[in-house]
Amino acid sequence: MNRRLGHIRLVTFDLYETLYTPCEPIEKTYAAPLLRHGIHVDTQSVHAGFSQAMKHMRTHYPNYGFGLMNSRQWWRQ
Repeated sequence: MNRRLGHIRLVTFDLYETLYTPCEPIEKTYAAPLLRHGIHVDTQSVHAGFSQAMKHMRTHYPNYGFGLMNSRQWWRQ
């Protein structure tokens, strides 16, 4: 094994908009379960909230919280 590569513990790939693109906008995907239960939400508000939350998490907990939390905890945060 190459000694320089022996210390690598995590490799991540950002696949979004590179190897795959969702079939519909993320805000529509998130709003759909609510609508099935009769809860109507403004998809523009969902989009804005999701964007704000992602920016916050990427700034405060980069690399999905590596070293601070696992990826499941990161998405729940």
